[in-house]
Amino acid sequence: MDAAYGVAEAYKSGRSGVASDPRRLEQWLRYSAELGHGRASWELAEHYNYTGLVADAARFERKALDLGYRPALRLPSRGY
Repeated sequence: MDAAYGVAEAYKSGRSGVASDPRRLEQWLRYSAELGHGRASWELAEHYNYTGLVADAARFERKALDLGYRPALRLPSRGY
């Protein structure tokens, strides 16, 4: 699961000899999340929220929390 998450990160940033690719990022995040990686589940939920797939986002957010992942607290946006 950690290796799959690493591949997802490579597709996110375009490092390690691969081009940045949102579709491949999603595939590898999903694979890592299905293997039980909490942070991958959370990042996949954020990706789904951004793309408007709120049902999938809710499912993977719940999975991340069930796996024990606790995201960092965020300050409310001030619009700047």
